[in-house]
Amino acid sequence: MKKKLNLLCAMIFAVLLLSLSENIYSMVWGAIEGGKAGMENKAGEINNLHPLMLLPDNLSSTSDSIYNEMTGKNVPIWQIQSMVTVDTDAPGWLALINTLLSFILIIFGIKAVLQFIKFIRNINRSDIFCWANVKLLRKLGTSLLITFAATLTSTYMHTWQLSQVLKIPGYSYNWLNPFSHSSLLLGVLAFVIAEVFAIGLKMKEEQDLTI
Repeated sequence: MKKKLNLLCAMIFAVLLLSLSENIYSMVWGAIEGGKAGMENKAGEINNLHPLMLLPDNLSSTSDSIYNEMTGKNVPIWQIQSMVTVDTDAPGWLALINTLLSFILIIFGIKAVLQFIKFIRNINRSDIFCWANVKLLRKLGTSLLITFAATLTSTYMHTWQLSQVLKIPGYSYNWLNPFSHSSLLLGVLAFVIAEVFAIGLKMKEEQDLTI
């Protein structure tokens, strides 16, 4: 039974790492590239690189296409997720907030990984239903939800900036895209499991008192 539990924990750990690594990479890479663009710009106008999340207004037709090297023909394409560079006078406080969000994402992402490792260690020591694990799961859930909030805030800031200067015919901005990040689901799941553990421990304590 412990082997099955370890296997499930390993699968969740892999999903956790993949989820956090994608978010951390995209935010850190964006911050680094934005800083490089700012330092290289001598005229004061910064070319901002933004993630672009779109929804097509009509899936039955598109004016966009890409070249398929295997067939030598152009195939239709719908722009759903890409990167775009736009000329805009971005306020300094936006860059500061984005940098701060990147640090928050890295710090709490690392904390989430360490907390889950401690949880797996307790399971291997046969310390499964204990208050220490409840605290670890709650901390894990908090860390994951904070990383999700940082990602959500950063994405919304970029999308809002783009909506002020960029409008693409046939497309609308996808404001719900950040909610597809697995860190939200994993964070809520950690809290649910923590509460199940807590209820079980309280019931056990009440039974011990009645005996």
